Amino acid sequence: MSNYLAIATVTEALKQLLTNGIRKDGLNASVIAQPPDVVIRGTPDNILNLFLYRVTPNIGYVNLDLPARSSQRPSSLVKTPQLGLDLHYIITALGSDNDDLLAHQILASAMRILHENPVLTRGIIRDTIKAKASLKDSDLAHQIELVKIVHQNLTLEEITKLWSSFFQTSYRISATYQATVVLLESAYEPKPTLPVLTPQIKMAMEFKQPLIRQVQPLVLEYSANAKLRLIGQNFYAEKLAVQFGDLPPVSPDVATDSEIVVTLPSGMTSGVKKVQVIQNLSLKVGADQPVHKVFESNIIPFMLAPMITDPAPIHVVRGTELTLHLEPCVTADQKASFIVGDYDIPVPQREHGSPPVNQLSAIVPLKLPVGMVPQNFPTGTFLLRIRVDGAESFLKVENGLFVSPTIQVA
Repeated sequence: MSNYLAIATVTEALKQLLTNGIRKDGLNASVIAQPPDVVIRGTPDNILNLFLYRVTPNIGYVNLDLPARSSQRPSSLVKTPQLGLDLHYIITALGSDNDDLLAHQILASAMRILHENPVLTRGIIRDTIKAKASLKDSDLAHQIELVKIVHQNLTLEEITKLWSSFFQTSYRISATYQATVVLLESAYEPKPTLPVLTPQIKMAMEFKQPLIRQVQPLVLEYSANAKLRLIGQNFYAEKLAVQFGDLPPVSPDVATDSEIVVTLPSGMTSGVKKVQVIQNLSLKVGADQPVHKVFESNIIPFMLAPMITDPAPIHVVRGTELTLHLEPCVTADQKASFIVGDYDIPVPQREHGSPPVNQLSAIVPLKLPVGMVPQNFPTGTFLLRIRVDGAESFLKVENGLFVSPTIQVA
């Protein structure tokens, strides 16, 4: 970790690195660290300016090591807090007498040097501390992570906003870099704590996350004993349950490590439903102990289709009300309709909060809106379905054809 001199040490190390490199390129330029507006207004010489314009928290360390305090003495630290920072620099080159060509040479030399030295090594940092008396107490060289230098490619909008923040300063050719990471650690020495006298290990478990890979069938017709088959892995547990949406969990009929067969619980409604495998565990030994959810599988959707319970034959006269009975019950918030052949007859929505019902009614219209001239609703025998929240009741098939249920419209 590093003390409060770390940021200044990074800046000085970059200055010395750039100074030595530019001299080797044969360029006579001074490397300084001042605000760009001050440099441009007051310096007539060849200059490479290194300006720290922003300091941000490092993403990797922002929540990694939060300070911990004693539960018995809340004001007493038991762990030294540390702060991870990223340093953002802008380097600007200026040639004497506004010689832009010379400024371009200086900037290119600096960018090459930083590209060839992407890491501030411990040797570079130690040499910097020796050369600068004010940094003699810096301990950046002992930091676990080395400081890395990365070129940042700012957009035109970002670089324009950055330069506009410098008071009355015209834009000069520049480049931006990020130095990461600087770890600042508090000088506070935490109070040492005693080691654990006797470990209390109550239980050890192997982590086995249950996973549902497939649900069979994906569209299930409702019945009093309708069953769903789950295929996956890591299912088996001593206290296993299957949960359907917000309903209370139910025990499976058959359960192995790769397959579960479960009967649908009462209280389900038609439409798209969710199923999940829950592995429970009692954390205390003995009977009648409360269980806790330990492992939960992924959630898989399936469709529960309604079932028409009216016996055949079903008749209706155009312009009159058609009433059908179905299972499961339909709530007031569910959207339902009758499908007579190819015609969809919406069921009027009931008032919110009304109790669930197992019968629905709708008027079979006399006429259908077809183009500019309405047509009469056709008569005859049609296949009949009920749709609830997108789930349609099943049709029976014989010899590859849909045969029932049907309705006779007169």
